[in-house]
Amino acid sequence: YTKWMHDLQDAQNATNGYVPNTVPYQSGGGGTAWGSAYIIIPWYMYLYYGDESILEQHYPGMKKWIAYLTHLTDGSGIINEEKLGEWVPPDVTEIPPSLVSTAYYYHVLRLMTEIAGVLKKMEDSVYFQDLAAQTKQAFNGKYYRESDKSYSIGRQGANVFALGFGLVPENRIGDVFRSLVRNIESNTDEHFDTGMMGTPLALDVLTRYGRVDLAYSMLNQHDYPSFGYAIDRGATTIWETWRGDASHSHPMFGSVCQWFYQALAGINPDPDHPGFRNIIISPRPVGNLKYVRATH
Repeated sequence: YTKWMHDLQDAQNATNGYVPNTVPYQSGGGGTAWGSAYIIIPWYMYLYYGDESILEQHYPGMKKWIAYLTHLTDGSGIINEEKLGEWVPPDVTEIPPSLVSTAYYYHVLRLMTEIAGVLKKMEDSVYFQDLAAQTKQAFNGKYYRESDKSYSIGRQGANVFALGFGLVPENRIGDVFRSLVRNIESNTDEHFDTGMMGTPLALDVLTRYGRVDLAYSMLNQHDYPSFGYAIDRGATTIWETWRGDASHSHPMFGSVCQWFYQALAGINPDPDHPGFRNIIISPRPVGNLKYVRATH
């Protein structure tokens, strides 16, 4: 990953800060979430290895990417680019790409607030924090629906992006989470209706707010759409889509492995003491599991 971050640095447009969707650049879609890897991955490397140098090396490029995204906004913080947002949910009713792009913009602004703090760039940290606050206000003004305590079209993913990235005001979290649970239990019969971006966030949100049992149930379904559906059809690799009608070597839904380690086994880095100088051990016994064995 250290080497690959240098590849991203090489591929970034030196003029406007754009990070292409493939590195080296080939072609294809993508959007805010794809290029934001240039901020998200170094942050995870810092959490897991305690390596500040990777943040220092790529900080100028990260700032260029934020500047590029800020240029895409409508001035309030909403990114209205019509590119990929969520990718390959189970049906064609798609969450607006602008919601996904704006949620990721907010997410990387919050990460940059932390990264600037780690690097003792306090003016930058305040700047990113202010942009994030503006974006959060705009996001809630545009997408929150008081009528059903949900965001946008009310699918799992719409609420999951808001809850997972901390966009929901404190006084609304309970209502929005209950709306999410109702959707999972009633509308989708404890199945995912999320795509590549929303699936790991769904597991994280359910675990964070006390429904690890529901996350476990969703992972153990065997009819479409589910991981069991693929396994029962002989899958030995991760499919790009829930249906299996595209690439059969596309590891993005492999993001659930993170949940196995962090929730079931309960092995987590401590953001205040990165590099596992301190370790948060918080396993979640659930369902009919007799044991979980994991190592880092």
